Amino acid sequence: LVGARTRGQCQPYLDSLPTLDGAPLLCDWSDEELEQLQAAELAELARGMPPFVAASCERVRPYVQAEASVVEWAERMVRTRAMFFDTGVSRRMSLVPVVDLA
Repeated sequence: LVGARTRGQCQPYLDSLPTLDGAPLLCDWSDEELEQLQAAELAELARGMPPFVAASCERVRPYVQAEASVVEWAERMVRTRAMFFDTGVSRRMSLVPVVDLA
């Protein structure tokens, strides 16, 4: 997503995705909102997510020529739309463009 956005490719698809403000993750929720989930395990996972998301963005940054906000936007787009595939050895998260719009 970062490459496509910086090169101006796949513009109709990219235009269909929300802005950074429009893609909140559970880790963006307040403690009060997380409590309303009535799922203590999920709330704890959400509270632990910010350092993981930040580390994921930092791993990508050396390989792309984009501002930090673009990398964060792409990370959130994948995390809010990804499908998980079990390879038998590991579980992989992948974004499948257009399928996520269905």
